[in-house]
Formats: sequence, C-alpha cells, structure tokens
Amino acid sequence: MEGNRDESLKCLAIARSALSAADFAKAARFADKAVRLYPSDEAQKLVQKIAADAERHRQPSAAPSGGAAPTSASSTSSKSRTSPASAASGHRVERNYTDDQVAEVRKIRQAANYYAILGVAKDAGDEDLKRAYRKLALRFHPDKNKAPGAAEAFKAIGNAYSVLSDSQKRKRYDLFGPESAQQSSSAAARRRGFHSNSASNGGFYYESTFEPDVSAEEIFNMFFGGGFPSREVRRRARQQQRQQQQQQQQHSFGHYGYRYSSQDFQQGEASWTANYSVLLQLGPILLLILISVASTVLQRDPWYSLTQTTKFNQQRATSQYSVPYFVKPNFDSDFTGSLQHLETEIIQDYAHRLKSRCYQEKSYKMSMMHRAQFYSDSRAYQKATELQTPSCETFESVFGGG
Repeated sequence: MEGNRDESLKCLAIARSALSAADFAKAARFADKAVRLYPSDEAQKLVQKIAADAERHRQPSAAPSGGAAPTSASSTSSKSRTSPASAASGHRVERNYTDDQVAEVRKIRQAANYYAILGVAKDAGDEDLKRAYRKLALRFHPDKNKAPGAAEAFKAIGNAYSVLSDSQKRKRYDLFGPESAQQSSSAAARRRGFHSNSASNGGFYYESTFEPDVSAEEIFNMFFGGGFPSREVRRRARQQQRQQQQQQQQHSFGHYGYRYSSQDFQQGEASWTANYSVLLQLGPILLLILISVASTVLQRDPWYSLTQTTKFNQQRATSQYSVPYFVKPNFDSDFTGSLQHLETEIIQDYAHRLKSRCYQEKSYKMSMMHRAQFYSDSRAYQKATELQTPSCETFESVFGGG
C-alpha cells in the first residue's frame, strides 16, 4: 500500500486540475482512484469537496418539487455506502462496506498502543491475545472488510499480536513504550520497512523499533489456514538477526575504535602471531583427541527403535502398557543394562511421539474448521469435523488418556 502513495499523489494532482476546470466527472474519477491506491485523509477530503461542488453545480436543475425530501440523503445507510466521487460522475456504485466498519477502522487507527489495538489489558495472557487477534483478524481481513484503511488496520493488528505474543519483544515494548516509537524518525522507519504514519497524525500506530518476523497474512494463515511460518520467513528472520549483529559491531567500533593507537595494534598482532604458532604445534594432538571422541560417540547404535527397519527387525513389547518396539537380532547377548530402565525410556519416548502427533492432528482439524467457518463453507466444515485423530485415539487406548 505504501508503494502506491506516489501514484495516488499523481491522481490527486490530476483531480485538482480537473476540478479547477469544472470537469467534475474526470475529477471524481481520478480522486476515487487515488483513494483506492492510498486512502489518505487528503484524498478523502478531496473526494468530499468534489462531491459537494458537483452537487452545488447540479442543484438549480435538480431541486425537487412539492417540498419532497431529497432521496439522496436517505440512500446512505449503515448497510451500504455510495462513493461521493462516483456520485459526482453520475454513476451510483454501491460500496460493500458499512458505517460500522468505517468506525471500527477509525478506532484501530486512533489506538494509542498495541494493547489498545487488540483491545486487551496490559497483563493479558497468551490465550487473551489469541482470542482478541482471532476476532479482529476475521473482522478486518481484506476479503471480509472493504472499508477504506481496513488493509492497514489488518496489518496493524498482525503487528501488534506479533510483538505482544513474543515475550522478549513485549518486554522491550513495555520498557520503552509508545513514546520511543513516536519519536523515531521516518527515515529510520523506512529502513525497517514500516509505515511512516503514527497515531499523532491520524495514521495507524505501528511505527516503532519492533519489526515482526512474519507478515500479517502469515500470522493469519497460522490461525486459520493450517500453515506455519515458511522457510523463507525463517531465513528472513536469520538475515535480520545477522544484520542487527553487524550494526552492533559497527556501532561498537565507532565508539571505541578511536582509542586504539598504532602501537596497540602492533602489540596485538605480535600476540596473535605467537598464539597462532602455539596452535599450529598443538594442532595434530587436538585433531587426534577430536577423532577419538568422535569415534567413541558414534560407536554405539541405540538399543531399540519404535519403527521396524532392516537393522532393528526383532519385535518386542514392554512389560507395562505393552508398547511395541524393535531391537537387533543379537540384543539378548549384547545388552547388559537394566531392561526395566530401558523399557521406561521406551514408554516415555512412545508417549511423547503420540502426544506430538495428536497435537498436530488436532491443530490441523481446528484450523480446517476455522477456515471453513471463515469462508462460510458448510460442506468443508462438515468434512473438517469428520477428520480423524488416530494418534490421540491410540494414546487414549494405551495410556487411558492420562
């Protein structure tokens, strides 16, 4: 959306030129396009001005007779809105957003901080944050909400959840607060990839020192699409961390580098040369030690496997819970430890795997149900409710749901 700002300004210039020439249709068309590209206050005000001037220009010939009340005023309701620019051009185009949605977008826009955006208290827990985000994300998603500024509100909601759901980022945010965010320069915000508006000038409040690792759409997909952050997201997060470390190193050198003289550098170089010579002499010994340790660590295979392989092909079962596992053919002759301890480890490993798979199966089922509810697809919802969770059933049958 920020990338369309320049194009929106060009359309505004054309609209003003057409308005000065009394070409209301052309002015309305370009003003409406400017709003679609970048819904700024300046564009909205120009749209209203064009509509008002066009109405005054048509009023002498369009006055109703018999004292009938104008119908244009009653046509605007909370259920649908008509674009003023479209009215000026003579074409009535119904907008599929309501006055309530516009008010909700304005409320997010005027929020003072991330807690106000999500509508939660400062001591809100993880479940409260998830519940608030899920409700707001469904309400402001671009596929559901077409009101001007709804896309930016959706991004602000995602950014607020990304910061507050991360304990480290939330601690920094609570420590430095909104004041530091509002004082940050627009140039620094652009380098971080954030919107340059703040709450003080009518923009959305998400200009700050906190950059989310995932986008608003990726957070939404984690909740409703059954997906998790992609490899590209993790790569971007690692790249961001490396850049921050490089900046810290450069910052440290800029503050302290001037204290070193040429003599200090010469002494440091001589010390490094001496240490390097010692390292070369001890190199072969260290290499032998590393090889010996590695061979010791890699020498023994595990005693069991929960899945049958060509090496672990002898099936056994634990004395408690009858958990199946597989061992090598020579297990009875090679194993000299405590079989009871080994079976305890096997049971714990088996239970952990079942719990992990059960959690994945339940999460996928819930995500598919939420996705079907979001798109109002009753058939998909019914299909999602019928999804099986075999690992959960196995866990309950073996361990009794404990």
